[in-house]
Amino acid sequence: MSPFSRLATGVILLSSLVASAALGTAQPATPTSAPPAGARLYYSVPGSDRLIPFVLQKDKEDGPKKDDGKKFKRGGKRSPGHRLAAAPKFHITTNPPAKFAMIPADLEMYGNDEYGDCVTAQTCVSLCAWTTYCGSPVKPTDADAIAFARKYGLLDGAELTQVMDIMSSKGMSVGGKIYKEGGYSSVDYSVPVTFQSALTVGPVNVAIDANALPAGAGNQQGWYALGTYPKGGFPNTDHCITFLAYGTVSDCFGFLNLPVPAGVDATQQAYVCDTWKTLGVVNQSWVMSTMEEAWVRNPTTVGFNPPNPTPPTPTPNPTPTPTPTPTPTPTPGVGYTGAIVTTQNYVNGVKSGEPIISLSGSSGLDAALGADLKANGVNPLVILDVMQLLADIRAKKGLPVITADLLKIVTDLTAAEKPTGMLRERWDRLDIPIRYARREQDWMLTA
Repeated sequence: MSPFSRLATGVILLSSLVASAALGTAQPATPTSAPPAGARLYYSVPGSDRLIPFVLQKDKEDGPKKDDGKKFKRGGKRSPGHRLAAAPKFHITTNPPAKFAMIPADLEMYGNDEYGDCVTAQTCVSLCAWTTYCGSPVKPTDADAIAFARKYGLLDGAELTQVMDIMSSKGMSVGGKIYKEGGYSSVDYSVPVTFQSALTVGPVNVAIDANALPAGAGNQQGWYALGTYPKGGFPNTDHCITFLAYGTVSDCFGFLNLPVPAGVDATQQAYVCDTWKTLGVVNQSWVMSTMEEAWVRNPTTVGFNPPNPTPPTPTPNPTPTPTPTPTPTPTPGVGYTGAIVTTQNYVNGVKSGEPIISLSGSSGLDAALGADLKANGVNPLVILDVMQLLADIRAKKGLPVITADLLKIVTDLTAAEKPTGMLRERWDRLDIPIRYARREQDWMLTA
């Protein structure tokens, strides 16, 4: 081998290492002993025995290739400018959650390995993803997709809006049943929160340059493009893919049940998308390097409703300290209200006279007592005597006056009863010189 040949081979080998690291999909392998004509280096697909021919930079820009070295079929066409301008714009209604996914369990090529029906294929992916998310999976077959594309002239390429119009008006037959899409709106993918919010409404179909896809796309699950890419670096529009999920890189590989590749920042924001029957993870930088248009339908498939979101578990409120039961205020009844005062006079430390009991307040007892006595047929004079006794006690008239009031009550009771026999006899024997004098309705006792 000449020095020039050795140098060329070294450059090719070094280029393969750089390309493999950048694309995150394959590792270089030792050239085979019998490579195909024109091929000088192969690289292996991790986890398989497949060897894929490595090509120089100019050829690499043609995008991912199949095992036979041929490019995967494409067929996406850019929607006319007037359609893009006239289309309704998607608007955020609620802030999206931190992560979200609606990834179907099974995916097919839907004819995109034989025909340039990528827009039809991604329509099938959306149909399968949405109905699976809603709990009633509808799984189109390759035959369903090809029949649809052939019927409407979409086998060799189509605009995204063209296919969405057919799906909303005519629908696709799957297993003998027609499935239609709801109205569509354009998504501003340059604003991550808007793009993420649209993904919670349904799968988002986008138009890209297939050359932006890494070599693993179409060849292995979990291919990724998580580097830094020039904005608009892939300006061609020739392919359609579907975005199905978002979150951190860790979240996205978790959705695929795959580990995060070594050396990749697991915390950066990313998306999961589908093409050629494989799922990959890309970041916002990659999105901005190639995407030309993005669309979400609402609903993705008519007649299927998403599950109700699980409400967040409410934070329990602290148990309030029970308010102590207040001591009930006694209900005022009929009786005396005020102070009862006992006064004892002293002279040189010796008691002088009897204690004087006095009341300071008012009583509802007077009227109640009078009414009770009257109701029981008590002599009105006796009732007056009792009222007088209460008044004198309240007025602190002293013991002589109180005593006179009591004697007056006894006298009027005796007169009313007209005592006879022994009671009268004993009364007559009382040798008490008593004389009553009435003055202004006050009875005074005089000896």
